[in-house]
Amino acid sequence: MASPSLWDGKAVIGGSEHDIWEMNGEVWKVTRPDRFRWTVLPGDDGIPEVAEATPLEYLERWLNANRLLGDNAIIQGISETDEGVQMVISHPFIEGPYPNKPDIIDELRRRGFMMVPRFFIGSESD
Repeated sequence: MASPSLWDGKAVIGGSEHDIWEMNGEVWKVTRPDRFRWTVLPGDDGIPEVAEATPLEYLERWLNANRLLGDNAIIQGISETDEGVQMVISHPFIEGPYPNKPDIIDELRRRGFMMVPRFFIGSESD
């Protein structure tokens, strides 16, 4: 179990999925309570659609990022509070410019990924 004292006072809002902080040269992320963002499911019309992810789907997504994208994320723990369940992960800090959406899409396509209809990368405010 991970204690909220690990990130209390250190984490900053990192987006719609995580609060983030830096520790020992790594980026640490904690999910928002009971929010594990998205997964892809087959739609009724046969077109893939995005749905809220379960904690297991969230962890599978990180394992796939390690396997398919060369990430090095480590599951550091799980916290259960009155607000809900939170997952804590860490991965090495990567120095460089923030990528833009077209570059991300191009790189994912180069690796064999396909866009899910009606889905966007990042947040709508990006």
